Amino acid sequence: MASSSCTKAYDVFISFRGEDTRRSFTSHLHSALCKASINTYIDDDSLAKGDSVWPALRGAIENSRIAVVIFSINYATSKWCLEELIKILECRKLEGQVVIPVFYEVDPSHVRNRTGSYGEAFAKHEEKGFDGKDDEYVEKKVYEWKTALTEAANISGWDSRSYGYKDAVSSDLMEELDLKDLRIEELHSSIGFLHGLRSLKLDGSDVKRLPESIKHLEKLKVLSLKNCEKLQCLPELPPSIESLSAVNCSSLVKVSTLQTLVGCRDYVFISFQNCEKLDRPLLNSIMDDTLLRMAVVDTNATWNADEKRILKHSVFEMVSAIELSLHDAEEQVLIFRTR
Repeated sequence: MASSSCTKAYDVFISFRGEDTRRSFTSHLHSALCKASINTYIDDDSLAKGDSVWPALRGAIENSRIAVVIFSINYATSKWCLEELIKILECRKLEGQVVIPVFYEVDPSHVRNRTGSYGEAFAKHEEKGFDGKDDEYVEKKVYEWKTALTEAANISGWDSRSYGYKDAVSSDLMEELDLKDLRIEELHSSIGFLHGLRSLKLDGSDVKRLPESIKHLEKLKVLSLKNCEKLQCLPELPPSIESLSAVNCSSLVKVSTLQTLVGCRDYVFISFQNCEKLDRPLLNSIMDDTLLRMAVVDTNATWNADEKRILKHSVFEMVSAIELSLHDAEEQVLIFRTR
């Protein structure tokens, strides 16, 4: 096996099936690598796969020191993924490229032996064939793909069914997780093992709900959910939270108890700006649920003069010191201050 001495343009090339993992595992991995200043190549999902794109992909593979291959359920349905794999293994053999297989929610034996979803994918490839190609070409190409899968599956790698956040990272060392604008659709429940996490930013993601395990993040102080337009509900949050921003969460309809946020903190900032589906009765129920240990500073509800006077009077009875400012800003902001 030869070892290439030339400088590579990329540290890591990620081969993955976009429809399976682009907005979940692959997004997490790409974000973590970039934050560690590891130069990573990931293809643009806005580009249609075709002959004009392949030279760029091939060049990126050749110019990467490491290739991470994420074998997911539908990986083998993509002819382009299989072609990437052949090229990656070629670079491993000729240039000493390091190859790291990740078996994402698939049994490695299914990849190695083309069973399960991998067997189904190859049956379809053989049935449909290739436009304009004869049977001999199809047979040769399918054989190359099968050989590549077997070889890759025999390389030591990671099985996601055995390794989650708890084992993949040091749960006490990670303090900040920034997944802004990655459009991830799911936050895995094992995030609850990141006991040292202090800041979690999911701005612009496509998550519909947060896992219940988030309440176990005992050191989490900042939770930013700005522009999470598909977010529908918030579970119970850890009492350590000091700042919760849910600006422009236009689908948010349910907020679990916020009592834990108020009980042991002097100051908590929460913003529900432009959360149009959160109505006033719901906000009132939140106030009741926190045993009236909070004050409403700004809401997008319309308060008349009498309501402002009554509320202001009640607030000063509830807390010993409070800065109250009820004006016409179109915001829903709750500031809690305990006695």
